[in-house]
Amino acid sequence: MRTTEFYLFVLVIIGLFPHSRAQAYVYCHNQPSIEKQIEFIHPATRMGKESRQPIPKAMEQKFAATGLIVCGEATATAQITGVSNLITTAGHHFYDENCQPINRGNCNFEVKRHGKISSIPVKLESLKTGGPCPSDDFNNDWAVVKLQSPVDGVTPYEVPEEDNMLVEGEPIMQVTGMSINYSVNGAFPKSMESCIAEKIDLNHPSPVKHGCDTGGVSSGSAQFAVRNKKMIFAAMNVGGTKNAMDGTEFDADTNYNSSTPVSGRFLRAIKTAMKP
Repeated sequence: MRTTEFYLFVLVIIGLFPHSRAQAYVYCHNQPSIEKQIEFIHPATRMGKESRQPIPKAMEQKFAATGLIVCGEATATAQITGVSNLITTAGHHFYDENCQPINRGNCNFEVKRHGKISSIPVKLESLKTGGPCPSDDFNNDWAVVKLQSPVDGVTPYEVPEEDNMLVEGEPIMQVTGMSINYSVNGAFPKSMESCIAEKIDLNHPSPVKHGCDTGGVSSGSAQFAVRNKKMIFAAMNVGGTKNAMDGTEFDADTNYNSSTPVSGRFLRAIKTAMKP
């Protein structure tokens, strides 16, 4: 990654610019001074070197749209996307390993707003997914679903205007609602981490291989890229190889985490659901 690219990425993340707009896979369910803000941002890293960190207070509002979708005992990361009554998450949250629908009963989206956690019911009848067998092809491992009511006080994440915006080798920022293998002082905080979109092949079952750290509950985590000085929700973490969560170093052939790009049918489903 070129130095200029990294510094632009850092500047956008800390808010200096204004806002406008396979293998054996395992699932991953589950304003101070500028100098002080920059201390929270690390250079893009790969798995094997823990670099996740809690969302600093200076950035809480920027990433407030990330929360958790909770369906009984099943929990995954999800985020408000496009409009204030729409969330996205991993498709495998709703299907078992035999491609059968899981009866989730009632689901709620939990997100922090106005200084406290709100729980908003999910309209499961509005659920759209990439298909019943997301483990066969992570291109299809996505879900778009509406909330019973809009979430005020939180800015939805912006999606790409066109398909295939990610560029192989560029830095991305992953924001996770919770991960069971990342804790701070006994708590499991929302976290952020900068890594690389290492390998992109939309014809591969793992279309975007990346080196961000993941763990249980992190499936559904938004990954952002910078375009025109804005943070764009460009991909979503959904799974990885069997050793991807044990601290083993990244390898593009044998050990990596996987994302589905916000592109193609996924992007179209979001844009359709955004319409009144």
